[in-house]
Amino acid sequence: MDSIQLFIAIVAVSLLVVLFAIVLLRRYQQRLDAMTSELDNLKRNLSIFDDGAQGIGRRLVEAERQLKSVVSDQAQFKQQSSNQSYTDAASLVAEGLSVDQVVERSDLSRAEVELMVLLRESDSQS
Repeated sequence: MDSIQLFIAIVAVSLLVVLFAIVLLRRYQQRLDAMTSELDNLKRNLSIFDDGAQGIGRRLVEAERQLKSVVSDQAQFKQQSSNQSYTDAASLVAEGLSVDQVVERSDLSRAEVELMVLLRESDSQS
């Protein structure tokens, strides 16, 4: 009789252990499902951020290209403006204006105008 009671007790404990294992397994499955769902959500968000970053990167590259173009155009304009200042000053020197008059009417320094006058006089003597 004791062996039957022991057997029943073992079976009962075994059933409790199995039921407890099933409950734990379900809890872990629910946690796993929740984590999987959160991971999928994070992947979607990361994809959205990645797409946005790529778009911003393309726009930044285009803005940099435009900036380089503007800087190049500005340098050319400055060079042309500088050349025009020398051309205008040379015309004034050729007209016979004094150094002071040329300095007043141009963007050049007094030393630059004096050098132009000296070169003009040197060419005239040659």
